Amino acid sequence: MIAQFAQMNDLADDGDGANDSIDAEADATEEFPKTPDRHAYMVHDYHDDAEALIMRKVLVDGLAHAWSGGDPDGSFTDEDGPEASRLIWEFFKGHKLGG
Repeated sequence: MIAQFAQMNDLADDGDGANDSIDAEADATEEFPKTPDRHAYMVHDYHDDAEALIMRKVLVDGLAHAWSGGDPDGSFTDEDGPEASRLIWEFFKGHKLGG
């Protein structure tokens, strides 16, 4: 999925979807260890040539097929986050429409 979004963003970046101005190789990776109330996870960030964050991939260890974080009474949720909603908000709040 990252490869597909990289190619789409590469095309949107400068009209050339084959010049790898944005590619599927992570520019930064951060590891977050397991804690008593949270799964371990890794964050992979992908930037354009101007160092703007374009894509982010979060891999959560041991999550299985559930929404990360949330209400433990909900269906298909794993309360031992990280909180997926917060991660999504943190990414998108830095991207202004038309900016």
